[in-house]
Amino acid sequence: MGSELANAYVLGLVSGLQSKNLTKKDYAQLIESKDLREVLSYLDSTQYRQVARTNPAGGVKAFDEAISAAFQKAYGEATSYLPEADQQMLQTLFKGMWDLQNIKAIARSIYLKNQGMPTMAFFGALSHKTLDEALKAQDLRDFGKNLPEDYSTMVLKASDSKTLFEFEEKLEKQFLNMMLSKTKSDVKDYVNTLVDSLNIRVYLICKLNEVDDIAPHTMAGGYHLSGILDKLIREDIQSFIKGLANTPYQKAVSQAAEGGDMSHIHLLDAGLAKAIVDDVKYRSMLHPLSLNTVIYYLKTKEIEALNVRSIIFGKAYQLSNEDISGLIS
Repeated sequence: MGSELANAYVLGLVSGLQSKNLTKKDYAQLIESKDLREVLSYLDSTQYRQVARTNPAGGVKAFDEAISAAFQKAYGEATSYLPEADQQMLQTLFKGMWDLQNIKAIARSIYLKNQGMPTMAFFGALSHKTLDEALKAQDLRDFGKNLPEDYSTMVLKASDSKTLFEFEEKLEKQFLNMMLSKTKSDVKDYVNTLVDSLNIRVYLICKLNEVDDIAPHTMAGGYHLSGILDKLIREDIQSFIKGLANTPYQKAVSQAAEGGDMSHIHLLDAGLAKAIVDDVKYRSMLHPLSLNTVIYYLKTKEIEALNVRSIIFGKAYQLSNEDISGLIS
């Protein structure tokens, strides 16, 4: 009974917090603002007041730190009344996901020899200082040696990869296995949807690049694809897409597979990410007193923080309203 009462309290708390989220009307107003000053003025009446009062002269890092503080405040408000074990699992997941994205961004800069791929020290364990130093790395081994132990091991084990795709595949498998070992119940289910996403991505990229032996690239487990993946990966692309009919992923894969080559693959990650968020929203509606409700709220705040960042930098760099709209999730 005590646990149910605690969960009911958290549900009520999260429902109240969700009412503070930016609305479509807010986004429209922000995008249509004539300049950065007007954007910041509008944000001053929202929960992003600290962001609104950031001095633009501080540049990207100043805004990132303010947006990070806003996200961390929302995160704390939503999780502080949860049992300690649940708090720890959520922190492991959300901090880890931020770190993973930053590690992938730096790896891309190394592979593409483009020093300066964007990283965001919003919430992960990797600080601005660590990320700035990592961007100076000459190669993946040099990069990996300067990371905290768990991440160092992952990067070094994947550093012999010949392609960026191979590196990301090896890195993400290690990361997801670590997450699976540290989570349970609803949080573990969410991680398993990320396993689904990885397996779909490697299947489609292998198919579009005419790699026949796909099984070694996949990862055991998953959520919606558990038990059916082995059969699906032996199918052609159209049959694979049909096999996803009872999962949240079909639309994302169908869009990314258009054209029969890699020209639409950039749509896949965004499409799968949206499908996973929609899926956890659905599960939170089925089981409102579960951790799915908190996970969904935190994902919406994560997306919102990135949207605010995109609008601020879009206005700062004088992008068109149409271009800025294209950056909004």
